[in-house]
Amino acid sequence: MKLLISSCLMIWNIVLSQLAKAGDPVMETTKHIQISIIQGKTAILPCMINFNDVDDDERRKYSVIWTDRRDRTISVNENVIMNPRKFVISHPYPNEWNLRIVRVRSTDHGEYRCQVNSDPVQTKFVVVIVQVPPRIQRSEDVEVMETETLTIYCNATGNPPPTVTWYKDGEKLPGFTGEKLVIDKALRNNSGLYRCEAKNGIDPSNSEIITVNVLYSPTVLVATSRISQYRFKSIVLNCNVLANPTATISWIKNGQYLHDNWKYKQMEFEQSDGSQSHNLEISYLERLDFGDYICFAINQAGSDSEVISVTEITTSTVDTKSTVMSATLKPSKTTKQKTTTRITDFTTPYLDKTSSSKISLSSSSLDSVSYIPGKSDIVADNASVRFCSGNILLLINVMLCLYVDI
Repeated sequence: MKLLISSCLMIWNIVLSQLAKAGDPVMETTKHIQISIIQGKTAILPCMINFNDVDDDERRKYSVIWTDRRDRTISVNENVIMNPRKFVISHPYPNEWNLRIVRVRSTDHGEYRCQVNSDPVQTKFVVVIVQVPPRIQRSEDVEVMETETLTIYCNATGNPPPTVTWYKDGEKLPGFTGEKLVIDKALRNNSGLYRCEAKNGIDPSNSEIITVNVLYSPTVLVATSRISQYRFKSIVLNCNVLANPTATISWIKNGQYLHDNWKYKQMEFEQSDGSQSHNLEISYLERLDFGDYICFAINQAGSDSEVISVTEITTSTVDTKSTVMSATLKPSKTTKQKTTTRITDFTTPYLDKTSSSKISLSSSSLDSVSYIPGKSDIVADNASVRFCSGNILLLINVMLCLYVDI
């Protein structure tokens, strides 16, 4: 019996409590929602409260309040208290108390609360996530010496956090990701335009360009280190220089820098590979103009030089060569006197069979005479003997027709 009475009392209390709450506003069942909005757009934070069971007199004692993540009051009912240009209460229907945030910024992220002062207080939580397109803060353009460490960076911010990809002269750099690009030893071919691109799925993506300039000392190249020319003629010396930054090129002779005048003329040309071609024209070569000329190049990274020797083509050298050629190729024009030597002028010859290819004759008149078969010349001491016929029959009697050049 006591148990039955206790149960009845409990049910009665529940009914009384429900009757007491009858006519209170009712907030929507979803108490927590999340909204993602792109920066710069307008965000609408929903809040629905049902006042259908509340009469007009009772409704006046209820207030709908919006607060931000710092518990600052934004609005009470339709009255905006904080920054009316940014916040607006949208109340298109009796049960809608939406908060509009105009031109959302990254600082507007966080948790907002919609409350109604019922008993107990009913609260709805709305979390605002501001999606921010990537933004980049890059390093300045860089100049670095060759073999030194090259470091450039692109600090990218955004929500969600962006990824950074690197490109050089329009080509993607494999293996380089992240906000920083480091090359331990810079080479001259590392010069160029570097582009960092940041993406996080929120348009627009962002990119920046950084100019990298690798400085290196000059390299001087010459096609030949020795040139010859006649006196009183002109000559052109040339050297190519590869350098960054552009080198200052000078020609030096005997420790003196040469300048343009009637004798010297300097000309410079840009090559397709970025090198400089430098010419020195020397007019009317005189004795003192022959010697060593130095092509000297210098820039802020260093210097280099090469020597070109200018030598004279002398007339004596040419004449000597001509004489040698004449003596070799042309027959002598000396007047020849022919005499006939009779065979009886010789003593009886004898045959030397020491060689199958050479026949020696001896006589009292000539110290020795040598004959080489198949040849037409005979070498004799103090005389030159030429045979008239190419074939000689060596018999007991030797018949010879000799022409002696005296």
